[in-house]
Amino acid sequence: MKDLINFNSFDEIDDQTNQWKVFVIKWYDKPLNNAIKYCPNTVNIINQCEDIKAAMFSILEPGKYIPPHRGPFTGCLRYHLGLKIPKDKENCYIIVNNQKYHWEEGESLIFDDTYVHSVYNNTTEPRIILFIDIIRPINNNLLKWITNFIINKKNYVSFIKQVNNNSEKVKELFNNH
Repeated sequence: MKDLINFNSFDEIDDQTNQWKVFVIKWYDKPLNNAIKYCPNTVNIINQCEDIKAAMFSILEPGKYIPPHRGPFTGCLRYHLGLKIPKDKENCYIIVNNQKYHWEEGESLIFDDTYVHSVYNNTTEPRIILFIDIIRPINNNLLKWITNFIINKKNYVSFIKQVNNNSEKVKELFNNH
């Protein structure tokens, strides 16, 4: 796991309202420059998998949570790889469609993010995962073509960015009241 990321090199982290920090590796089209600079091995691995559309390191600080939300599109599945999980695992979890899941270091969790999900870190340690969106496997060629068409459109990438920005604004309003 230590080859994937240097936990001390998060200088270029996106931090919205100090709730959820992310270090974006790839966002739908290509790896970001900071990822290439700070995480070249991870970028190399991500680039070898053409079905990966988005990848980031997700850091949830102690005592923080991400309110219930859902993804906008069923074309991808969400994959989490536990990198640094608090010792008190029972108090660091994700709820997906009313089911509670806990992360383990080096273990995978995959889910459909169009189901309502929320994340809680009720511990004194940060939780760090590798967060990846993978194109959903589809056997039907027409549906596969439609999914790829939508995901690869520049308008979709702009739409995803807008959804994320709106989600952050909702979280900020939610946390300030």
